[in-house]
Amino acid sequence: QNIGNGTLKNIYKYTYTYPAAALSYKVSVAIPNRNEGVLNITRSVEVPFYVETVFSINAGLGQNSTPLLLNPAVDLTAVVGQPFIHNPNAVDAEGDSLAYRLSVSKTGDENICSGLSRGTMAPGFTQPNDSLSTFTINARTGDLIWNVPRQVGKYNCAFIIEEWRNGVKISETVRDMQIEVKDLD
Repeated sequence: QNIGNGTLKNIYKYTYTYPAAALSYKVSVAIPNRNEGVLNITRSVEVPFYVETVFSINAGLGQNSTPLLLNPAVDLTAVVGQPFIHNPNAVDAEGDSLAYRLSVSKTGDENICSGLSRGTMAPGFTQPNDSLSTFTINARTGDLIWNVPRQVGKYNCAFIIEEWRNGVKISETVRDMQIEVKDLD
């Protein structure tokens, strides 16, 4: 589905029966390729996009749905010298607690479903900041804040939404997104 700004929304549906309860199952996808010219990933156009969700299956915790991110990561434009803020507006159907933390943009071989080639840091990845700016996420609200973007260009970033129930972490969902910094009035 075209959701604007040259971005497509893909929905993958698959039914799978897990063999047993476990503390950690991982669902992931790697899709070629990222945009060309991303400043904080080496040869970005050659680096597959990769995201994952890790979750627990535990009868003692009851039913669970991972958090839904209501704000899409499209048309994210920052302006040189102006604060940039993005909030994914994550909600949880069961009312579980959510926490946020920065991560790294990852890559994976789209033809291999397991092993070391899945979920490794994208080559040359660094957070999109320099010595004069900060790039943070508020652990409670999910506000991703780049206080002073300084250089025009495309940047990638990633963060994790943790889902907690009764003091037990039951899932982690990754959002990887691109921010384009422009020099505007």
